[in-house]
Amino acid sequence: MFTTKLDVLDNYDGASLVVMLGACDPGAEVPAENILRFSEVDGASLSVISRLNPFLMRHGVTLLVSSHFVREAFFWVRQIQKSLVFNYTKYVWFPKQDTSTPDPFDLGHDKGPLADLAYRCNVLENLPFLMAYPRAKAIQDMGLSCPVLALSPGPSLVGLRPHFAELAARFLVVCISRSLEFCHFCGVVPDVVVQLDTHPEQATFYKPEMDFSHSWLLMLSSAPVKKYASRFAGAFAIDTFLPQAFKEAYDMRCSWLSSLIPTLGAVELFCPKTVLLAGADLSYSGSKYFNGGLQNASHVKPVNFDHFTEIAAVRNGHFPVRMIDGQVGETTLQFMATANEAETVAQEISRKNRTAFFNVTGSGILDPSIFATAAPEDFLQEPLLDRRVLREAMEKARHNRQEIHSVSVRKYIRLHTQRSEALLPQARMIVSGPPDSPAATQLLSAGKLITFLHPLQSPKDGLQLCLKLVEKYHKAASRAETLQRLNDMASEGQEIPVLALTDEMEDISARLSARFPRGAWKRHYSLGRTENPNWFFLSSRKIPEFIGSHPVILASSQYMDAYDYLLSLLPCDHVCCIEDLLRLPWPGFSSL
Repeated sequence: MFTTKLDVLDNYDGASLVVMLGACDPGAEVPAENILRFSEVDGASLSVISRLNPFLMRHGVTLLVSSHFVREAFFWVRQIQKSLVFNYTKYVWFPKQDTSTPDPFDLGHDKGPLADLAYRCNVLENLPFLMAYPRAKAIQDMGLSCPVLALSPGPSLVGLRPHFAELAARFLVVCISRSLEFCHFCGVVPDVVVQLDTHPEQATFYKPEMDFSHSWLLMLSSAPVKKYASRFAGAFAIDTFLPQAFKEAYDMRCSWLSSLIPTLGAVELFCPKTVLLAGADLSYSGSKYFNGGLQNASHVKPVNFDHFTEIAAVRNGHFPVRMIDGQVGETTLQFMATANEAETVAQEISRKNRTAFFNVTGSGILDPSIFATAAPEDFLQEPLLDRRVLREAMEKARHNRQEIHSVSVRKYIRLHTQRSEALLPQARMIVSGPPDSPAATQLLSAGKLITFLHPLQSPKDGLQLCLKLVEKYHKAASRAETLQRLNDMASEGQEIPVLALTDEMEDISARLSARFPRGAWKRHYSLGRTENPNWFFLSSRKIPEFIGSHPVILASSQYMDAYDYLLSLLPCDHVCCIEDLLRLPWPGFSSL
């Protein structure tokens, strides 16, 4: 827990680190070794506090501040508070809460042996994109320099609406999933969408009516992108999913605190001289955050403080705060920590590229000395952005495929295939047993990403959910192995059976040959007639035997529909729907 007290510490929790600024009364209960005293509040004390080892904060932090310093040195008190909140939230609180958060100081509790299962599923399902598309460094290597308009989903984003289209004509537009609905409502197609969040709910923000044919996706390798990544002009990974498969690791500037940080990382790739930030409030004033239309994901936090003490924490880690527009609002540990990190990142980018950052929606808690307040109309005279040049450069970057050590990828896939094959029967046995057994507790760790936001009624329900997740993991690993095997066989010219109807065989064969120039196809049909001596009739009675005797089979959607009554009952993880396959950028090489 993080809390802030004025003058007197009247209720010590028994273990937290107490950082005391000025003449205060910590009480008799606090051990001397748990108190850090600072007689002055200035840049020197901030420097010391910002470099504290997060291990000291493992049991929480209490900031005890004299009222004198709040009155006379508020700026430094707030900076110290933000620094402590940042280190505590990023390195202590988050690793204890979130199953995907890195834990560099080993301060999070044991989340269970299967806590990362959902992320492993995502990586395996994302392999067609991770194998085909480059990492985000390819954009940076293009040497572009574009002004950027970056959108966050804060309530103030609505103020951008009157000028959004005009600004979008002049600035490259970067957003995250939760800002997509705002873009769509305003008729603006974003140039870049950053996907950091790993929760499967994220797919709901990419609505069918949204057009991404001229947009590029910057994706975390473990984000759930398989349902929508193919709709983009291209994709770039912002991290290295398997370091041993690449000559060098690469990670775009990122953070597990908030999508705002990788948004700034995406901005940095384009070396802009001007960045407009909209909707990055990191605070609430009774208004609603944009959430892609999901009402149950609303972050409405009504603000009704009887007494405004700006520096003191109130309930449950929420802080009253005066925003840059003078309004009284509320922020959280995560938002305050994000503000601290965003300010640091923006300063680093500014020093590196001489970039000027502007907050053009006039609200929030970001430091105006770093994100200068400006009006959207101040930038309406900027020159139009030549998107033809931009798209040509992005297309060139998209095809700048990196060399991947295929043996490492095969080992990775085989490892997860073996693990899933061993785990699946164990999980089925556990689900049929007592829900309070040690084995059940371990299995339940697989579903924490889902149940953290969607709690279930009983452990039995949780076990069923986790079993389905294990089945999904097994299917994803098997599918990845099939795709890798298909890629290997096609590139080596090994014969691969194709199942299709006679009237579609020619077209399908041509499309497969275009995708796999070295591929060799043995064409089979079960319906219709043909005079082609190179096509082979497969009796429906022989389909089960045929399915079981080949490591990889390609089948058209029409063929699979015609024999669904049979194929749906057979083990068909190694049967690939041709149309689905050709929509993916890998295996093989496509023009997607």
